[in-house]
Amino acid sequence: MIKKHNRRPTWNSDVESFHNLIEEEFFLSEKPNNEIALLAKTFAYQIWFNSYRNNRNRNNQNPEQIFPSELNTNKPLPVIPPILVDKYMQLFGKDIKGDTFYLYHPRK
Repeated sequence: MIKKHNRRPTWNSDVESFHNLIEEEFFLSEKPNNEIALLAKTFAYQIWFNSYRNNRNRNNQNPEQIFPSELNTNKPLPVIPPILVDKYMQLFGKDIKGDTFYLYHPRK
């Protein structure tokens, strides 16, 4: 029996909208001149975007207002600092049959 994948066509549009917002709101206005500034400014923007930025498509609520009602929880929003993926690419191996990446243990 072949398991069918649940299609989520709006998820791709959400991701594309997010990318567009980052380009318009962050990268066009912020010009970090070094790696530390890039990580600091990116983290600050991410916290603002994921906590306080109002979303007009969600009754002008911010994620801190939306998160508890949609997930029925009082847990805080997760905050994960950004990383520079290029620094960790040597840990990744590409599956030759597709676009799946597997993380290899650094000691291998």
